[in-house]
Amino acid sequence: ARLEQPGWNTAEFDDAKWQPVMPRAAPSARIVAQAMQPIRNVEAIQTKAVAKLNDTTYVFDLGRNISGVIRGGDQQPAADPRRRQPHGLLHAQRRGAGGAGKIG
Repeated sequence: ARLEQPGWNTAEFDDAKWQPVMPRAAPSARIVAQAMQPIRNVEAIQTKAVAKLNDTTYVFDLGRNISGVIRGGDQQPAADPRRRQPHGLLHAQRRGAGGAGKIG
């Protein structure tokens, strides 16, 4: 996403400097159409609460489970060590590390 060029998806965009496409192998022998509807941006959800678990881990409570893309309030450089992941993954990691599995 950091390499995305503004206007790339418009007819007026000049793609003369783009590299030609390169063939690659199919990801699997059996390719099927996606059965579910794609995730679409239907609303922005404000954070209800923030819990600091330690110096590197924060939990942002959105008040409900979501399917979607997390967008931060700032532009992070490519080398930024911050990661964003859904609570379910964090919950599973804490259980696997011997934690009680409860956040906060």
